[in-house]
Amino acid sequence: MSYTIMLVDDSKTQRAIIKRILGMSEADISEIIEAENGKDALEKLECLKVDIIFSDLNMPVMDGEKMVELIKANDDIKEIPIVIITSKASDAVRINLEKLGVVDYMTKPFTPEDICDVLERLCGGN
Repeated sequence: MSYTIMLVDDSKTQRAIIKRILGMSEADISEIIEAENGKDALEKLECLKVDIIFSDLNMPVMDGEKMVELIKANDDIKEIPIVIITSKASDAVRINLEKLGVVDYMTKPFTPEDICDVLERLCGGN
C-alpha cells in the first residue's frame, strides 16, 4: 500500500526537514502534502485523501489542537492517524491530545529515527 502523508507546520524549514526524513524512510509514500496551519490542512482534507498527518501545535490562524478537535469530530476524516511534533512539552497537553485521539506525540528536537519509528508503526512495517 502506498501512503499519502500530510505535514502541517507554519515553518517551511520544519516541513522540509520532516519531508526529507520521510523520503529517506522505507515506507511506500506516494505523496507528501504540505499545509501551513490547521485551517489550511482542513481545507485540503475536504478534497484530498490522506493516510497520516504529522502536525505542529503552535501555528497561526488555527493551531494543531483545534485542528485535531475538528478532524476527530468529522466522521469522514476522524480515522486519520495524527502525530503531533511540537516544542510544547507538557503532560497536560499530551494527555488532552491523547484523549482527542492523537496516535503519537513527540517533542522537538526529534531524530530521524523518531519519525521513521512512528511511520513504520503506522504503516505496518511497509
